[in-house]
Amino acid sequence: MIKKVFIDTSVFGGFFDTEFSADTIPFFDNLKKQGTEIIVSEILEIEIYRAPDFVIDFYESLMNLRKVELTDEAMNLA
Repeated sequence: MIKKVFIDTSVFGGFFDTEFSADTIPFFDNLKKQGTEIIVSEILEIEIYRAPDFVIDFYESLMNLRKVELTDEAMNLA
């Protein structure tokens, strides 16, 4: 069982996109059922809060989120 997963912003948007929702809805359901921790970055959170309200509401409804700090080292790697 996967304990932690890092998710890109596009995966959250895919939850509402008919082209991708058949994959992303069960994906998020499984993460919730398994208690998998969703690791998000500060950058992802900035992008989420620029998205439509329904995406923000979905993001904020997730109880298994853990935000990691953006370090100088990570910025240099990016």
